[in-house]
Amino acid sequence: MAIYADVATYLGLLTRELDPQRALADGLARVEGDKAEFFRFVDLCGMPKLTDL
Repeated sequence: MAIYADVATYLGLLTRELDPQRALADGLARVEGDKAEFFRFVDLCGMPKLTDL
């Protein structure tokens, strides 16, 4: 799986300020391969929201 996005989008995904579904739908990110792996990656590697601490 490969993710194509600019730095701002990538950081928005990892800080959970940008919804992964929306990023794909709006063309801010593109995934080559299994999209389920993309969602899992964002879920596992993203930082927790401050409200979740």
